[in-house]
Amino acid sequence: MSIDTDDAVALAVVAGIGLAAAVELSKLRRLDRIGQHVNELTAENALDDVRRLLIVDVEDGPDGYGTILAKGAQFPSGTIAVEWNRMAFEEDERTENAVMSQYGSVADAEEATGGTVRFVEGE
Repeated sequence: MSIDTDDAVALAVVAGIGLAAAVELSKLRRLDRIGQHVNELTAENALDDVRRLLIVDVEDGPDGYGTILAKGAQFPSGTIAVEWNRMAFEEDERTENAVMSQYGSVADAEEATGGTVRFVEGE
């Protein structure tokens, strides 16, 4: 049930809560409806423009995929964010905790990692 400004004024008079309070209540409810609509739209297509990817060491494999060095995504801005596959590194070169990296473009990611970006299509 939604209450518009006219309903809020009528409620204020009947309930004796005051016109200002009724108007504020009406504004909050309107903002809540707008927020719910935005959330629904965002949930429907939030990841449509995000591309999943792998950074691979192509020299490790004949099929062009080799060892997966990192997994991540490219965002609509072109920015790439990845989490490193710690197990792809020698035990004495591994970090204890997860490591995330961010790059401005595919070229930046490939140059910095020495790997090749491969986009993952589908689910």
